Amino acid sequence: MSYVWDHFKEISDSNNEAKSEKDVVECNYCGKFITYKPSYGTSGMKNHIARCKRFPANLNRKQKLVDFESRTITSPGGTSKIVQVPTCWQLNQDNCRKALARMLIVDGLLFVFVEHEGFRYF
Repeated sequence: MSYVWDHFKEISDSNNEAKSEKDVVECNYCGKFITYKPSYGTSGMKNHIARCKRFPANLNRKQKLVDFESRTITSPGGTSKIVQVPTCWQLNQDNCRKALARMLIVDGLLFVFVEHEGFRYF
C-alpha cells in the first residue's frame, strides 16, 4: 500500500453524489477532492501532495541543514554523559549580518577585515 494513503481519506458513496466509475479521496490538509481510478494507481494523489500548499513538508521550503548539538544526560544513578542530538539548522541572513557586525565591534576589527581572502571564503 502506498504512503500517500496516509494523507488522504476515502470518501464513501453516501458522501459523494457524483461518484461514477472513479473513486474520490479528500486531502487531509487542504480538503480538496481528488478522483482516481484504482486501476491507474496513486499518481494523482502523489502529484497533489507535491503541490499542496498546506502539506507540512511544503510549508517551508527554505534550505535546512542537519546539525548535531551536544547535550549532557544525567542518569538516575548520578552518572552523566555527553550525547550528540541531531537538530535542524536554517541559515538566516539577518542574523549573520548582526553576528558579523557584533564580531567587528567586540573584537575591534577594522572594516577591511571583510575584504580579506579568508573572510571571502567564509
